[in-house]
Amino acid sequence: MSFKLIFFIISCLIFSIYAGAQNFKGSLLLGVNAAQIHGDGMGGFNKLGIMGGVGVTLPFSEKWSGRMELNYSRKGSREDLGPDGTGQQGAWALLKVNYAEVPISAIYHWKEKLNFQGGLGVAFLINYTAEDPIGAPYTLTPGNELRPYDLTAHLGLAYQFTDRISGLIRYSQSWASIGRDGRTLFSVPYGGLYNIIVNIGVRYDLSKQ
Repeated sequence: MSFKLIFFIISCLIFSIYAGAQNFKGSLLLGVNAAQIHGDGMGGFNKLGIMGGVGVTLPFSEKWSGRMELNYSRKGSREDLGPDGTGQQGAWALLKVNYAEVPISAIYHWKEKLNFQGGLGVAFLINYTAEDPIGAPYTLTPGNELRPYDLTAHLGLAYQFTDRISGLIRYSQSWASIGRDGRTLFSVPYGGLYNIIVNIGVRYDLSKQ
């Protein structure tokens, strides 16, 4: 177990204890990422990964609240092989990227059990592994080496099933390239590598809503 992963686990514990000690609402989150990387030469949400962590919510009014989370999130991309065994050829066949992610969200409570949320986040690289088409380890070259962080924006919605349990779906995308190329979504000419994630998860509130 790497030092970064141990640090992340300890941070989650401290984060949840602090949230419980304050006048905030703490929660636990567990979900699945469907991931791809725009710019790697492959298409489709073919890479699945786990996502989970802790969060704290601060109510502002009857309709608005804010939330900060500390999550483990696996992103990346995978080659999608067709029926004939061939697929879109990218720089790699499989890339698994592990992040410690801190998304910050503004939440609008539209209905009693339905809310919309959006915001910005930063994810810190824990580690990654890559494989070539024959399953051998692949080393990222200086041209596509990953940055130690990922700057993201996200939108989502959540439905409250019970006093403590809610389901959510969230779309997240990098707005700055995760490669060391200095590009963003607004760069001219356009280019770079961008994580794109669709997440489906379940949140458990430590106190009743």
